Amino acid sequence: AFLSFGLSKMAGRPLVETLVSTKSWIRIEQWSQRQGASTLLASRFIPVISFNLINYAAGLTPVSWWTFSWTTALGILPMTLLISFTGSSIKTMPWWYWLTTVGIAITIYVFFYFWKKRSSQ
Repeated sequence: AFLSFGLSKMAGRPLVETLVSTKSWIRIEQWSQRQGASTLLASRFIPVISFNLINYAAGLTPVSWWTFSWTTALGILPMTLLISFTGSSIKTMPWWYWLTTVGIAITIYVFFYFWKKRSSQ
């Protein structure tokens, strides 16, 4: 994650700045400064978005190394714990565990959807 972020910061950002108009780039930077951390954290909870795509995209924004670090650590922690626990006990899990897991995943998704929607207003 840090390698992708760093490469994008060093090489990708200057390249993209030459391809995007100054006016658009200023708007992107302003939006990133206001919404960068919340968007980055929320994107970590969406399993269909590639982990590396998020790393490279974050490197193109003015998001700091610290913000990238804590949002990445916090964002991947729930999925890491869930996958580890599920993998270690998959053969002995009762049916209600699967139902609970799906319910928790949906709750987290809905929470961050509305949190992001509210913070963008």
